[in-house]
Amino acid sequence: MFEVTVNYCKLTTLTIPTYSDIYYDIGASSTIVTYTAWTSSYSAECGSLTPVGTYQSDSSTIATSGSHIIYSTSTRRLTIRTTNFNLAGSYPITFTATATGITVTRDMTIYI
Repeated sequence: MFEVTVNYCKLTTLTIPTYSDIYYDIGASSTIVTYTAWTSSYSAECGSLTPVGTYQSDSSTIATSGSHIIYSTSTRRLTIRTTNFNLAGSYPITFTATATGITVTRDMTIYI
């Protein structure tokens, strides 16, 4: 007896938005960026591509509330707001989406 696994995921077109670096001035109004959806031409076979944001420094997931940087996977909205000068610095971020047989990443940095 032997087993055969067939991968029906045949990506021909993959659409992923550009993630540009963001510069935020402490005390300014919130900076809100809503990214377009990541799509593939075979999402039914491959599954959806839902990007998850993580900090490159420790691979922790970006908070969904209560932080100076928040990200919603459902709306693809990134929000930055703080008045705390102790949070000044750079925050390298990676957005990763995984579907059947494929992992896609986009990197960017938030400068506060």
